[in-house]
Amino acid sequence: MGYAYCYIASYEQALLAFERADELLPHDESTLEFLRQIRPQAEKMRLDRQRHEENIAALEQSGTQNHLRAASGTYDPATFWVQSDYALDNHVSKPFDEEEIVSIEQELGYKLPASYIQLMNTQNGGIPALTVFPTKEATSWAEDHIAISSIMGIGHDKIYALAGEMGSRFMIEDWGYPDLGIVICDCPSAGHDVVMLDYRFCGPEGEPCVVHVDQENDYEITYLAPNFEAFIRGLVDEDTYDLSDEENED
Repeated sequence: MGYAYCYIASYEQALLAFERADELLPHDESTLEFLRQIRPQAEKMRLDRQRHEENIAALEQSGTQNHLRAASGTYDPATFWVQSDYALDNHVSKPFDEEEIVSIEQELGYKLPASYIQLMNTQNGGIPALTVFPTKEATSWAEDHIAISSIMGIGHDKIYALAGEMGSRFMIEDWGYPDLGIVICDCPSAGHDVVMLDYRFCGPEGEPCVVHVDQENDYEITYLAPNFEAFIRGLVDEDTYDLSDEENED
């Protein structure tokens, strides 16, 4: 059970399982090693859950969520997407209908957020103009932000669609990302980090938060936003950050 919970990044439940295993077979070296590894991950998950609950309460109190139907903050639906032949060939899927949504949800095992579906109605996947999201923690990408390359569309037809050749299940099954939800954005690292919809706190039918998962740092999970809309409204231009220092370090 502990192994299974680790696979889906449910570290709080994994900790309970390995603690029970230690009770049943004390001093087992493998169990003790897993306990050493999982305790900090379980504590981080607890803190992320607490932060998530506080963010959700603040959003409910503010009443600002509108499923991306209006421009607000850095989000403007009229200028959100960058148009290019590359995006059309690899990222922008054909328009979808309710049947396609149901098919994708059944295939992936999760209900898609309303705000995500609303954004895909403006264009079904592609490359956004704003590609940087601020973080409070360092990742392998930067000290204070992450970057995305594209947002996956609803479909099977394009290579970077949700159910495409390089879609969500491919990244989980072939690249080893934790099965905690849906890979929604790829990143400039060409597969070595991704942005995911995280259903661990809400269940497969609920409203997922958004996280960054860093393969370069043992699939470290960094909490980004309480929902997809907050993530989209939080994206900023890459020029917000001075990337010259990072390039010099490389």
